[in-house]
Amino acid sequence: MNHPNEENCFDNLFESSVNTSCDLTVPEDPPKWLDKNLYLEGRTFFWKNFFFIFLAYCQNLITGLSIPNLWYFVNFMILQQLILHNSIT
Repeated sequence: MNHPNEENCFDNLFESSVNTSCDLTVPEDPPKWLDKNLYLEGRTFFWKNFFFIFLAYCQNLITGLSIPNLWYFVNFMILQQLILHNSIT
């Protein structure tokens, strides 16, 4: 069941922020901690093992969805967000 003001709240939030400018800019130089060789090595590893990584994600998702306690936690978090949202409006 939706809260009566929930749709209006989203519309107001969307309308007020759609024309807001963003002050983020791309830095001219990469950060000092960035190791380009290590980044390329990790990227190469990922693409060489993409199928197995994807398969592991799917297996974890199926396993997670079959645990009832995890569903309780997810529902609890959704309810908390709804309560927080309703207390703000």
